[in-house]
Amino acid sequence: MASPRKTGRIFGKVFEAIERDLSPNVLPANRQGKKRKITAEELINAETHDVLRVQLRGGIEVTLAGSEESLISQLSLVSAIEQIVSRGSNLVEFEDWFKGWQEGWPSLINSRGTAASLKTNHPIRDRINSDETTTPGWRVDVGARPQYIEKFHPTQELNYRVIEYFPSRNSPLKSKMFSGSDAEIIQQIVSYEEKSVEAGEVGRSFVSYPKVKGQPIIKIHFEEKPEDVEPGFEPVRGRISFRIVTKSDHPESPLPKLTWSDLRTYAAKIWQEFGGPVPFHYRKGRESASYKDKLNGIESWQTVFSDSDAIELYQRLCAVAGVNFKLKYFNGGKNGAPSEAYPAIPKDIIVLGQTIKSKRHRPVATVWFDYASIKLPLLKGDINLVNAGGVQLNEGQSLDDGDID
Repeated sequence: MASPRKTGRIFGKVFEAIERDLSPNVLPANRQGKKRKITAEELINAETHDVLRVQLRGGIEVTLAGSEESLISQLSLVSAIEQIVSRGSNLVEFEDWFKGWQEGWPSLINSRGTAASLKTNHPIRDRINSDETTTPGWRVDVGARPQYIEKFHPTQELNYRVIEYFPSRNSPLKSKMFSGSDAEIIQQIVSYEEKSVEAGEVGRSFVSYPKVKGQPIIKIHFEEKPEDVEPGFEPVRGRISFRIVTKSDHPESPLPKLTWSDLRTYAAKIWQEFGGPVPFHYRKGRESASYKDKLNGIESWQTVFSDSDAIELYQRLCAVAGVNFKLKYFNGGKNGAPSEAYPAIPKDIIVLGQTIKSKRHRPVATVWFDYASIKLPLLKGDINLVNAGGVQLNEGQSLDDGDID
C-alpha cells in the first residue's frame, strides 16, 4: 500500500490534471461548515481529506467525501460525468452525425418498418416508381448538400459550440446560426429543415401553401425514339406534371367544377407548346433540376443534360398551366463525379453465380413528346388529352361505374 506522503503526491497530480478539465473551485469543509478556497498543494500536505466541495461549470456544487484514494476516483468520475453532460447528455459527436446528414447516410441500405408496403421518400439513389414518376435520391446532388462553419473564440474555450449552417452549397448567401451542445445543434438543424420542407421557405421568412393533394393533375409524357434506344435497355422516358389549383371535379369542393371545355383548352395549349410537325424534345442526363411554384400547383423534379434543357421545359409547362415562369423558383445541381456516379453502360454484377445486368441511372438520351393525360382523383384511370399525332380527347367517352375509384 502506498504511504500517506506518496498517496498525497499521487492525489496532487491527479487533482491538477482534473482541475484543467473541470476548472472547479475545490473547497474543503471544516466541522463548522465554513468554506474557503484552497490549492492542490494544501490538499497534498493535509493530514486528512474528509470532505471536498467541487464547483462545476454553471455554478453547480457537488460534495465529495472519503479517503485520498476514494477522492481520486470520485474526482475522475465527476470529470467524466461533466464532460458527458456538457455534450448534451449524448455521446453523439456533431462531426460524425453531420457527415451522414450531408451525404444522406448512403451506407444504411437496410430498413424495416411497420408495413411492408412503406417506401422511403429519401432513397439513396433515384427511384422509378410504378406510376413512372421518379423519386430523386436524397443528397445525390452534391451541389445541394448542406455545409457549416464553426466559430471560435481566439483565446477562450467555450463550453458550447456556435455553428453557421448552410442548407445548400448552391446557396452560399443563405445560412442560419445555431448554438449549444452537439445534441442541441443537431436537433436545431433537423427542426429547421423540417419547417423549411413543410412550410416552404422564401428568403428568410416562412409562408404556408394551400394543400393541392387531390386536385386534378395534368401529366405530359416523353419517350426516346426506338432507333435511339441503347441495345439491351428500355427506352428512356420522362414525365412532367402540374396540378390544376383553380378548379376541381370533386363534388364537395368549393372550387368551380372542371368541364370538357376546360380539358379541350388544356389539350390545345399542350399541342401548341409540345406538339406540332416536329414534337418538342429535350435531353435527359446526369444533372438534376427542379421547379417549385406551389401556389400555382407546380412542384417538379427532373434529370436533364443541362440547365438550359430544364429551363425551356419548365417555361413551356408554365405556359400550359397559365402562369409566368420565374427563375427564382428554378434550381439546378450537378454531381461531383457524374461519369462515376452514373456510367453510360453500368457494369454487370454477379449474384449467386449469375450475371445480372445493372440498371442505368440518369442515362443521357433525347426524349420526345409522346402524349398528355389528366388524372382526376375520383377516376381510376387517366383521360388522354392529346398525343404526338395530334389526336385529341374523345369528349363522348363514357365514364361509367367501372371508372370510379
